[in-house]
Amino acid sequence: MNAVNIALKVFELPYALNESKLRNWKSELFRISDIQHHEITEDCDLETWGYSDATASRMLECEVEADITIGLINAPLEDNYYMRRLSDNRALISLSEPGLFLQAEHIDFENFILRNLYEAVLAYKAYKSRLPSDDRIEMLHEATRGCLFDLSGSIADVVYSSASPSLCESCASILRRRGISTDLIHDVKKELRKLRQQAYYRWRTRIQAHPYISLILSVLVAFVVNLLAAFVFSWLTTSR
Repeated sequence: MNAVNIALKVFELPYALNESKLRNWKSELFRISDIQHHEITEDCDLETWGYSDATASRMLECEVEADITIGLINAPLEDNYYMRRLSDNRALISLSEPGLFLQAEHIDFENFILRNLYEAVLAYKAYKSRLPSDDRIEMLHEATRGCLFDLSGSIADVVYSSASPSLCESCASILRRRGISTDLIHDVKKELRKLRQQAYYRWRTRIQAHPYISLILSVLVAFVVNLLAAFVFSWLTTSR
């Protein structure tokens, strides 16, 4: 199966991206063939100091050799969505509000970007090599499951599908019905398991959710330290 080629266009993000992680991400589904940096030349045309679909489309007009062109910007988008699918297999992703929640939860921006690429490419393949530009696609669901196709009515919910993204069985069933092979779905689920929040923050979140773990670890550490101290004291005493 040929991987879908994606071109990324970065519009003056205030965040430093790990472009190496994006370029080198191994996937059977897609590959990032190009990352370009552009200045923002269009004026905001929404009351929220954001960009409408019409303006976003003009920003992504440049010709690129890719199946899908996706822009990254730090500004609100139409209807306060964090990703707007546009015509001609283009989409614009906003890090404006999502970036605040990702930073607060110590989730890499690259995780958020990659989970959106998986969502976009699966939709592209499910709709016969066309990225749907309408507001709804069949896989989207209002329930927050940490799934690629969570609707995330509250933008704060993006942390659940960015810290450890998954593909729920309901979406997998729809994708199979739309012609996506079981093998590819299996590969996607396997790849998503590698797209996780850093281990330190995963452990910290678990400890905060279960305080008794912190208590047990504290007791164990204190016991080990006391044991080592007693051993060292005994060794120093007998070696004199």
